[in-house]
Amino acid sequence: MPKKSDPRKANSKPKAPAAKKKAPAAKKKAPAAKKKAPAAKKLAPPAKRVPPAPPAKTLSTSFSPTKTVSPISRPERQRLIRKKVQRRKIGATIIAAVVAVGAVAVFLTTRGEDQKPTLAAKPVTRTTTTSVGFKSSAIATTTGGALDVYAEPSTTSTKITQLSPLTEYKFARTVLVTEQRDGWVKVILPIRPNNTEGWIAASSVTLSTTNYEIEINLANHTLVLNDSGKPVMEFPVALGTTETPTPVGRFYVTDPIDLTKKLDPIYGAYALGISGYSEVLTSFRGGPGQIAIHGGMWESQAGTNPSNGCIRMLNDQIVQLASTVPLGTPVVVTA
Repeated sequence: MPKKSDPRKANSKPKAPAAKKKAPAAKKKAPAAKKKAPAAKKLAPPAKRVPPAPPAKTLSTSFSPTKTVSPISRPERQRLIRKKVQRRKIGATIIAAVVAVGAVAVFLTTRGEDQKPTLAAKPVTRTTTTSVGFKSSAIATTTGGALDVYAEPSTTSTKITQLSPLTEYKFARTVLVTEQRDGWVKVILPIRPNNTEGWIAASSVTLSTTNYEIEINLANHTLVLNDSGKPVMEFPVALGTTETPTPVGRFYVTDPIDLTKKLDPIYGAYALGISGYSEVLTSFRGGPGQIAIHGGMWESQAGTNPSNGCIRMLNDQIVQLASTVPLGTPVVVTA
């Protein structure tokens, strides 16, 4: 008896070719995928040709990209530069003005009464050579007691005055000697009238000498310091008015008063009181009207006549003079 075919097997055999037919279909899809790849390649070139964003190009490299900056035009930039230059010029002008004002202030204060003086003088060649015919000046200083002064070299002659052992400013009494004779010395007295002379006993004084002499010329408004008859310093001075003139005559230094630590509004840094007195004023600032060579002069006053009879100098110059001359130095004032 013949075998019957299994319907399931009959059905399974024809299905296998169907599966095989589907496989080619899958193969046909693959080329489709390959066809899409070229399409992707075609899109790439346009992406490369996209230019950078225009705003990024307009920004200056000196500014942060996060800031919104408007570009400055050339005329505006030039205007800002000119403005900056102008500000610099104004600043320089202000600085120059400040320096000038400071210089003027220094100039004025160093010529007034509230500036500590510095040393300066008109340059004069100093020499130790003694002038022909020069003679040192003799000076007499008290040994400690009062000095009796007579009209003649004798105790029996008229007694003119008695000089205290100390001056009003507490300096040892010192007088300038003009003559010596047999135990007596003739001296110029620090009293009125000016240039009065008298005799004192040589035993009451100690004698010394100096080679310095101060010459003051009223016509030239100059003060010259001589050493051994030779000029070593020269200074311009201011003198007395026509109403209160500087007296002429032969005097000497009696009171060297140092005022450098506290400048005086009238006498300045130093005052060299001399043996002469005003021939007009019998008193001045509580004193007897004694003449002095002192500081406190302004430079513009040099060569003028603004004083009450004293000889005015610049502060720095009177300090230099006072530091050189000793007590008793002769002072000769000529017209």
